[in-house]
Amino acid sequence: MGPGATRNTASAAVEAVLTSIQLAAETDTKLHISHFGTFRSTPAEKLTFRPAKGFLPKDSN
Repeated sequence: MGPGATRNTASAAVEAVLTSIQLAAETDTKLHISHFGTFRSTPAEKLTFRPAKGFLPKDSN
């Protein structure tokens, strides 16, 4: 995927990454992605996300 990728191609790539995270969270209770954040699965089968420090811009209101 490069600069000329279509919106559909980019959307499919994001969906693939999110699906991979969900599948990994089913087997591990904690999934850390460097410089991105940590995903945790809870006993209630909810997936939570804690962003890494500096992940969100300071001016994100």
